[in-house]
Amino acid sequence: MTEDFLHHIWQNQVFNHKNLTTTAGEEVIILKPGIHNHLSGPDFHEALIQIGDTKWAGSVEIHLSSSDWYHHNHEDDSAYHNVILHVVFEHDIVADGFKQIPLLELKGRISRQQLSKYETLSGSDQKIPCSSMISNVDEFIWQNWIERCALKRLETKSEFIQQLDNKFNGDQKRLLLVLLFRAFGFKWNADPMEELANRIPIKEIDKNNLSQQQLEALLLGQAGFLEASEASPYRDELKKEYSFLMNKFGLTEMKLGAWKTGGVRPANSPHLRLAQLSSVLTKWNVFNQLFNKGKAKELIELLRTKPSDYWEEHYRLSRKTKGKVHYQLSYNGACNIITNSVVPFLYFIGNKWANHDSVEKAINLLEQLPAEKNGVINNWKSLSLKIKNGLQSQGALHLSKNYCTFKRCLECDIGKNILK
Repeated sequence: MTEDFLHHIWQNQVFNHKNLTTTAGEEVIILKPGIHNHLSGPDFHEALIQIGDTKWAGSVEIHLSSSDWYHHNHEDDSAYHNVILHVVFEHDIVADGFKQIPLLELKGRISRQQLSKYETLSGSDQKIPCSSMISNVDEFIWQNWIERCALKRLETKSEFIQQLDNKFNGDQKRLLLVLLFRAFGFKWNADPMEELANRIPIKEIDKNNLSQQQLEALLLGQAGFLEASEASPYRDELKKEYSFLMNKFGLTEMKLGAWKTGGVRPANSPHLRLAQLSSVLTKWNVFNQLFNKGKAKELIELLRTKPSDYWEEHYRLSRKTKGKVHYQLSYNGACNIITNSVVPFLYFIGNKWANHDSVEKAINLLEQLPAEKNGVINNWKSLSLKIKNGLQSQGALHLSKNYCTFKRCLECDIGKNILK
C-alpha cells in the first residue's frame, strides 16, 4: 500500500461508499473529491464534502495512517488549516487534533481485487508491468492513450526545438537544417552533426545553386574529413573544391575529434551519412515543398536519393571496400529521419504560430509512416497489441520510457483502467 495508490482510489472514488461515516460517526457524502495537487500543500484542493448536515469546501489530505499527520508536522503548517477531511487507510491513533478535522478511514472499503492488481503492477519485474493484465483493457483505451503519449513525446521534443529556435532568432530555415542534420547523425553523431549544420552557409547554398559534388566537398570538408583522409584522386578533387568554397564563404572546419567513428556500423559511417545528406541538399527547395505538402512517400523517395557512385565502394573516404556498399539511405532510415526532423519541426512551428494545419500535417505524417522496428516496440507487439503506424510506435516509446520504466501505472490510462 502506498499513498500514491490511495490518491488514485480517492481521485477515482473507487471504494465502497455504503454507510460512509467519519471515525466520529458522522455521515459523509462526497460531492466533489477535489483537484489532485502535485505540489506542496494538501493532496486535493477545491473539494466539496457534506459531513452530517453541513457542506464544506476546502482541501483533502490523504495518508496511509492518521498518525502521519503528526509525522509530517501538518499541525504546525498553515497550508493545512483549510483541510476539511483527513482520509487515511488506517486510523491508528486518537489525539485531540483530530477532533477538529473529520477523519475518514478507507480500510475495508477497498476491494481485495484492486489491491491484488496494484500489488501485481508495483511488484512486476517485466519491462511492461501490466503485461499479464493488458489483454483485459479495451483496445480503444490503450490505442487512444499511446496516441496521446505520442503527442506528449512531440511536446518533449518541442522543448528542445524551442531552445534552438531561440538560438537562431526564429530563423526557420536554419532550424530545419539543424534538425535534418541531427537526424542524419542518428544516435551516434547527432551533436557533431548539429555543429556542422551551424557551419553551413545555407543562404549561400540557396543563392549559388551548388552541385552535388560541391555540397559533398562542403560537408566533408567542414566536418574535417577531407584534411584527415589519405590522398586519393576523388578525395583530392573534393579537397580542391572545398578549398575554393572555404575561401569564397570564409569557412572554418570542425575538429575531427567531435565525430564518433569507433564502434559505429559501416552503414552509419559519418562519411557516408554526409554523402547521403549532400544528395538531399541538392534538392533543398524540393525538400521544403514536399514536407509542406505532408506527403511521406515523396519525402522518403527524396531522402533516399543516391549519392555519387564513388560511395558504392566506399564507407569512408580513400578506403575502398571489398564488396558493394549499401550506399543508399535505407527505407527505415528515411522514416526515422522524417520522424525526428520534419515531424517535430512541423509540430513546433504549428504550435508556435497557432497554425493547426501544420500540427495536423505532423500527426498525419507519422500516421503515414510504418511502426518503428526496435526492442521496445517488439515488447509491445509480443503482447498481441497492434502498433500500426509511426504515431503509435512513437507513443509506445514515450509510454515505455516515461511510465513503464518508473512504474507510473497510476498516472497511465492503461494502469488506471486495470485498477478501476
